[in-house]
Amino acid sequence: YAPSTNFWTVSRNEGTTDDALTVTISNSNPDVLAIPSSVVIDAGSTSATIAVCNFDHGSATITAQAEGYQPASLTTVVSGKNLQIFNVGSLYVGRTNEWIVFRTGPLAEAITVSLGTEPSSIVSVPASANIAAGEAMGYFPIVGLSPGSATLTATAADYQAGAIVAAVSAQSLSLTGHKQVCKGRSNDWTLARTAPYDDPLTVTIGNEHPEIVSAPANVTITAGSAVAHFFVEGKKLGSSLIT
Repeated sequence: YAPSTNFWTVSRNEGTTDDALTVTISNSNPDVLAIPSSVVIDAGSTSATIAVCNFDHGSATITAQAEGYQPASLTTVVSGKNLQIFNVGSLYVGRTNEWIVFRTGPLAEAITVSLGTEPSSIVSVPASANIAAGEAMGYFPIVGLSPGSATLTATAADYQAGAIVAAVSAQSLSLTGHKQVCKGRSNDWTLARTAPYDDPLTVTIGNEHPEIVSAPANVTITAGSAVAHFFVEGKKLGSSLIT
């Protein structure tokens, strides 16, 4: 992964080890990685270690040559260390979800990921999230502030930044029912809400002229339900706005 340093081994598996052996190393793409131009395998040894510094994404072919030996080549691919953000569930105004920040690359060390939003009026997130050593992902809370969309970014040193668009919806209510009700009779009305449905919701019912029709002051939509029913009763001739 870039940027990073790895250690490679150059080995000889034929001939005598009585003498030291100088191995010439060529690199097809020095923009991707850096490697010594030569290495010496000491007398009595069959191998030597070299440091390889990875700079950027891409591939490079490394060739090792020494007098009296068949050359050996290896093509290596250098990948970037990247951050990604995953949305877990839809966002609604006033509601909190837990989202995920994910990393590719070595997992040996813990990292702190800086979080940002643009604009800041749509969602709220903490300034940073932690990914523990040995883990590929960390979690952070995100709160819907107002309807709309915002770009959420994740950045960390030596990592390619990640971004995602967070869309926030507002929960809405609707009333349906037969608008004509006879004096002394009742009609069944329906109060509906848009998602989410996981919590109960108590809704205040407004009645412009309670002397003309009667309706409950409050209606509760139970947890897990999208609708609730209530009755509107006619008391005398006239009209009244139910909200």
